[in-house]
Amino acid sequence: TAAYGYFRGIIDEVRVYNRGLTTDELTNLYMSVSAPSATLVIQGNPARIGAPGPLGYGTNIVLLSAVVTNRVASPVAGGAGTQYVCTGWTGTGDVTSGGGTSVVFTVTTNSTLTWNWRTDYFLNTGAGPSGSVDVADGWYTNGSLVTITATASNGSQFVRWMGDVPAGQITDNPLVVTMDQARTLTAVFVGSGGVVVPTNGLLLYCSFNASMTPVPDDSGNGNTGTVMNGAMWVTNGVNGG
Repeated sequence: TAAYGYFRGIIDEVRVYNRGLTTDELTNLYMSVSAPSATLVIQGNPARIGAPGPLGYGTNIVLLSAVVTNRVASPVAGGAGTQYVCTGWTGTGDVTSGGGTSVVFTVTTNSTLTWNWRTDYFLNTGAGPSGSVDVADGWYTNGSLVTITATASNGSQFVRWMGDVPAGQITDNPLVVTMDQARTLTAVFVGSGGVVVPTNGLLLYCSFNASMTPVPDDSGNGNTGTVMNGAMWVTNGVNGG
């Protein structure tokens, strides 16, 4: 008809979608059939972390001779006390290995770009009254060994560690921990004339100093518990809370 007419030509390929395509998808389709192009596969190691841009993870169609810039933001927040830090990239084809968070290269062939990530965990240290510790709060690479020494004030003595203490190490001083998780470690001291709580043979210690479910086991033996039958945590407790 005059309004629509007929297509007079040769149709080589037809694609039908049940949705509207994004601008990037339309660009990739156009470049894949209208101009010499190559594929750029963007990956993450050990996983797809963060959001590379302007081209994202997956397979991208790029014009030959195009100058490509790709970058990531770092660090990337993970779960509580966890972050991921970009340590650089590796690649094939037009992509050579490098450090940093931004790479630039010219496309001449099919290539891959892999962003490499490191896991860091946060160490939160503290000390009760009458003492101190020699390691401040900070981020540590997964698997790092950290040595923490507790020092008692005059007339006081170190008793034990509380928090995410490895099993069997609650009285070690100095304490050596592997940062394979986020950890909170607090040194406990007793003042002159105070009562020293026995720790030999201790299986379970719940301080109930905060409202937590499950209830943590501060003995370091991993015997966490569950509050049952409507029991509730309240303020103004004897030793905390």
